[in-house]
Amino acid sequence: MAIAGIGVDVAVISRFQQVYARHGLRFLRRCYTAKEQEDFQSKTTSATKWSFLASRWAVKEALNKAVGVKRIDGKEVEVIRRTGYREAPSLEVHGCARDAFVALRIKASHVSISHDGDIATAFVVLEKGQ
Repeated sequence: MAIAGIGVDVAVISRFQQVYARHGLRFLRRCYTAKEQEDFQSKTTSATKWSFLASRWAVKEALNKAVGVKRIDGKEVEVIRRTGYREAPSLEVHGCARDAFVALRIKASHVSISHDGDIATAFVVLEKGQ
């Protein structure tokens, strides 16, 4: 496997509750896909809502670090959760993010997300094709 890029990011979960309290849906619409907004709204506890937003933010920031060449709009990147015990999350990209993946010859993305206390962490590895 040839590595095209690696990125990591850490987000403070409570900060997302504060940002949402100030900006509400405008913040969601600006930074998250329609599916992510829907998933956020479906969370049943406050803790899972903010943890969800923080972890998705961390993934988007980690991806920007992995790509390294340009800023990717968060609304063009979505974490896909596969079904199954061993299935790790991956990324689905659209628009300019997709164009960047094609230009960099990215054939696969690997994502790891972790939470502990008030911290969400994401790690993204981009695999280069031939």
